[in-house]
Amino acid sequence: VANLFREVRIQSKNGAELDRVEHANDWIHHYLMTCVPAEKINEYAINWGYGQVPGGMVAGQSYVFTLPLSFILGLFRPYVKGQKIPPQLLSGARLEIQLENANKALISTAGGSYRVVRPEILLMEHTLNDNSNKVIVENSANDGLEYAYPRVFTSVESSSVADFNSQIKKAVSQATAVYTVPKPSAQQSDITQDSFESVAGAANFVDYSYRIGSNYFPHQIVDNESDAFEISSNVCGKREHWSPITNSSLYRLNLFHMSVPIKKENDISASGLAVNNSTSLEVRYNSGNTNAKTIYTFLEYVTLARVFLSQCSVKI
Repeated sequence: VANLFREVRIQSKNGAELDRVEHANDWIHHYLMTCVPAEKINEYAINWGYGQVPGGMVAGQSYVFTLPLSFILGLFRPYVKGQKIPPQLLSGARLEIQLENANKALISTAGGSYRVVRPEILLMEHTLNDNSNKVIVENSANDGLEYAYPRVFTSVESSSVADFNSQIKKAVSQATAVYTVPKPSAQQSDITQDSFESVAGAANFVDYSYRIGSNYFPHQIVDNESDAFEISSNVCGKREHWSPITNSSLYRLNLFHMSVPIKKENDISASGLAVNNSTSLEVRYNSGNTNAKTIYTFLEYVTLARVFLSQCSVKI
C-alpha cells in the first residue's frame, strides 16, 4: 500500500511544516527493509498490504489495509519512546498526500490502474487528569513543550558513470544517518517491473564512502559487500532481527543499499552532526559499470518542535 504514496506532508494550524517526505514510497520500502524487525513484518504484512494477499487480488474488488503512520512520517516516531504528541501540535493540522503514478506504484503484465476510496486516519486519544493537564498548559504557555522526532530529506539523481559523486544540498543541525539506494533506471516507470528493488549488489558494487567536512564515515572506504552489509544492517539495529545468511543473500540480490550512522554517540538518539555549506555531506559510490541508475539518498536528521498554546515552531 505504501507504494501509492509519492509525497506526504503535514502542517500545523499556524502553517509551520512539521514533516515532509518526498519519494515517500521509496523511503518507506527502505525503512521496512532496514529498520523494522522481520518478525513484525511477517506478522502484520497482510494488514499493511505488504506482499501478496492470500489467494491473490481480484480485479474490481475492494480491499482494506491499515498502514501505521509511524512508517510514513517521523512525526509519529518520537525519539522518546512512548511520548505522546501534544494536542496543540496536531489540533487543526493539515495532512497532504500526493499519490504515485500507476506505472511505478503497481506491478502488472497487462497494465493497470487503481483507486483510493475513503481514506481514513485513526488516532488514539489520551485524556489527562486535571492536575496533569494544568502543568502541561502552564509549560506550554511559558516555555513551550518540546517534541523531538526524526525527519528525512530525499535526494534523487540519475547517473550512468561508474564513479558517482554527489553533495547533499540540505542544511541541518543534527544529522544522524544517511542511506543510499541505487536502483535500475529502466525499472522506475515500467509497470511490468518492481520499481522499488535496488540494483544487484554483486554486479554493481566496488566501494563507497561518505564525507562530512574533513571527516569520513566510516573512517575508511568500504570496498567489499560483507563490510557494506554489516555496516548497513547495524544502522537501525536490524542485525538483531535478521537471519544473516538468508538476508545477506537478499541484500546482494535486490535489497542492496549503502548506509552509515553519523551520530556522535550511538546510545544517544538525538545526537548527530551538523550539515551545512561549510560542512557539506558528500556521497561517493563506485558501481564499477556504466549502467543507468537512479540513486536515492536519504538523509535522516533530528527535528525539534516547540509547541505553545496557539502556535508551534520547528527547528531542524
